[in-house]
Amino acid sequence: MLDVFGALTLLALLTSSFVGARLWPLSFPLHLAELGWLGASVGLAVAAVRRSWVQAALHALWACAWLVLFVPQLQRGFAEEPGPVEGELRVVTLNAGAGRATGEQLRDALRTLEADVVFLQELSARQAAAIEAAAELPFAHRALFPGGIPGKGLLARFPLRDASFEELGDGATVLRAVLLAPRGELQLVDVHSRMQITVLGPWCEGGEHIDAWAHDLPNTLPTILAGDFNVGTRCPLVASLREAGFIEAFEQVGAGLGLSFPVFLRYRSLPLPPLVRIDHVWTRGLEPLDARLLPDVGSDHLPLLVRLR
Repeated sequence: MLDVFGALTLLALLTSSFVGARLWPLSFPLHLAELGWLGASVGLAVAAVRRSWVQAALHALWACAWLVLFVPQLQRGFAEEPGPVEGELRVVTLNAGAGRATGEQLRDALRTLEADVVFLQELSARQAAAIEAAAELPFAHRALFPGGIPGKGLLARFPLRDASFEELGDGATVLRAVLLAPRGELQLVDVHSRMQITVLGPWCEGGEHIDAWAHDLPNTLPTILAGDFNVGTRCPLVASLREAGFIEAFEQVGAGLGLSFPVFLRYRSLPLPPLVRIDHVWTRGLEPLDARLLPDVGSDHLPLLVRLR
């Protein structure tokens, strides 16, 4: 089984740049690309026991491809976090789990969060009520649209204007606003792709939504597009974002592997460690300085902090 998965991963890595989403579903292993070290290591050990040179060569290639892709991130994970930079903007995205994080847990996490803007997905009514009732939070400006899995929220230290909440055809939602930051106006887009995009890929509307965000968002303002995409950044479905000039912050400056989902025992009570990196911050017109996961706040996703300027 590991041999098949390793071969598919190598095939997907080698061909996704050329054939894009047409490779689906063969590109599905790219969702688990960050965990390739585990499969390659086990495969090499099994090949050594069996004395199979062909099997060993396959897993050695898999290991080499993984090292090329992820060693820079691991090195940054062991390095000290860069110091503050004048004029930087600190952004956090968090899927709040539609109530998995209690209102009190979310409120307490936000109270100590050193961020300028927070993008929330799966915001429940109780979570939103806890935020609204917490006058001491450092985010005076809020655009909250609770509703469970479709729910969204933007919290900011600086004024927000033109906040709008839209439900898309497949039930996915998007929240847009303009942030009046000290450096000037910024376009904020809070997104959450439906989970079926993970399995169905371009065969569902989720891929069309990503294309629309890539091509329809005006490029007159610096833009932050953040949220739970339910696909990895090596998935060919997000290629249109790169073509439109967006940068995925964690790929550029992330520390560690950035595996944000699932938190142990939080998703359907499954005893799984974080396996995938599906929570992203894409930027256009801004420079990423640092990106790293924050501690568990009670949801089935970990928060992601990105520093920009």
